[in-house]
Amino acid sequence: MANSLLPMGIFAKNVTFAAVDLVSIVKTNKKLATQLFTKTMGLIAEGSLRGPRPLHLYPLAEAENAFRFMQSGNNTGRIVITRTENDQVTKHAVHRSTWRFDANATYVIIGGLGGLGRAMIEWMVGKGAKNLLVPSRSGVSSKAASDLVARLRDQHVRIATPKCDVSCAAEFSKTLQDYIRSMPQAPIKGCINSAMALHDAIFNNMTHHQWAATIQSKVQTSWNSHTLLPRNIDFFIMLSSLVGIYGALGQSNYAAGCTFQDALARARAVASAYQGVSVSLDLGWLLDAGIISEREDYRQKWQGAQDIAGVRAADLMAVLDHFCDPASPLANCSSGR
Repeated sequence: MANSLLPMGIFAKNVTFAAVDLVSIVKTNKKLATQLFTKTMGLIAEGSLRGPRPLHLYPLAEAENAFRFMQSGNNTGRIVITRTENDQVTKHAVHRSTWRFDANATYVIIGGLGGLGRAMIEWMVGKGAKNLLVPSRSGVSSKAASDLVARLRDQHVRIATPKCDVSCAAEFSKTLQDYIRSMPQAPIKGCINSAMALHDAIFNNMTHHQWAATIQSKVQTSWNSHTLLPRNIDFFIMLSSLVGIYGALGQSNYAAGCTFQDALARARAVASAYQGVSVSLDLGWLLDAGIISEREDYRQKWQGAQDIAGVRAADLMAVLDHFCDPASPLANCSSGR
């Protein structure tokens, strides 16, 4: 646990060291996990096994003191927090954000007509956004997207949904120029890139098209947004994935694109030429919006693996609420996020 070396001399005495991941055993072999647990509890009950001593007991109300004692480095044995029905604990007041999006500004949502994008759009409108530019390769092609656009326009929200491949710099540049000419009174003040195209395959079997299509959805869309959007926007947010950190079977192309987004966010964050927040959010599986909620094959893939914790749309909106806030201290931070 201390990342130290094992002395070699003890191995001459037929000593074996083995690392066992109990969580993995519980997930993959519940029968074995049950047997191990039952046997261990039996050994404890008969006195053959004994827990570490001494035990330092703290009631739940003094949990903070327990952690401070642990941090002191003077503790031996084990620290145990006990609980009773009458324990009183400190509850921190919930902070409710009150900031609003600028009703006289435009916000760009790339990939905004899919399930996740629609959820973000509704959240932004609920916080005061009145002008939205939502470029996508297919435009308003689904009933869900069409219904959303119609509903927002009934609420006097200006939402432009041009057909535009943001991975093509020339096409995206023209779309931006056309929009700016038509809406000079609503300058662009923020961008969220949720573009994603998954083409999963084992790397040895992956075609160039599968590689390029996924890379373009992450790398080219992010780079073109980085180079073509104004430098003084309040936030530049890319929705990336934990796959870029941990990897996933058949998703080397997606992992590569996500790590590029992470690097781009850091580069923008340390560059003095760019104002506002620049961040790449490495998300887990989004459970109630986006691809898992829309495609059965990916829902089964997550249920079978569950290698990365799931995220709810409400959790993502809470994170966006923090990073989109123009008063966020990260807006003037000089280190990568």
